[in-house]
Amino acid sequence: MKALPGRWQIPLPKVGSCDRRFFNDSSHPAQCLLNNLARADLVRIDDGDRSVNGPYGHIESVILHILGDFDDDVGIFEEVNCAQAR
Repeated sequence: MKALPGRWQIPLPKVGSCDRRFFNDSSHPAQCLLNNLARADLVRIDDGDRSVNGPYGHIESVILHILGDFDDDVGIFEEVNCAQAR
């Protein structure tokens, strides 16, 4: 699980360069998604489940979606955050 947050090293600075609100608005969609994923990781018990349906797989799929689809529309963070809340 520790390797997954490192994958944010590209999209998060990119968000900051596209939208300065990211740095000082705690309700910014990218900050909300990052906080929700961090909370999910903190409460997760490492049961070794790396399947797509397990917690690790879910967090990994969110990160891979952002890495693959984020260009300059920060709305993708809100879209992914809303989808994971369902």
